[in-house]
Amino acid sequence: MTSSDLTAQPPVVAPGAALRPGLLRSRVGEVVAFDVDAGLGQVVSFEGETYPFHCTAIAGGARVIEVGAKVVFSLLAFHGGELQASDLVEYSRRGPARARSSH
Repeated sequence: MTSSDLTAQPPVVAPGAALRPGLLRSRVGEVVAFDVDAGLGQVVSFEGETYPFHCTAIAGGARVIEVGAKVVFSLLAFHGGELQASDLVEYSRRGPARARSSH
């Protein structure tokens, strides 16, 4: 496979997520912090990069995610070019986890 083969492939996104303008290819990582009251969290990619996210970035309508959850996520450039995690989908070795209800 050549480098031109890699650039010709369509971008990879989290399962169940739609590719929106501004989204960058998906990453795999782990939720390392989540404040339920503020709705803010952080995810660390398996490459070691940390990205913030808001609870509305959790795919499937859930607004809560557990610290330690393994996720597939995309990056979205926000104000000033800051990258934030978006379209977080929790997964397990058995496949994508079902979205948790916020009820």
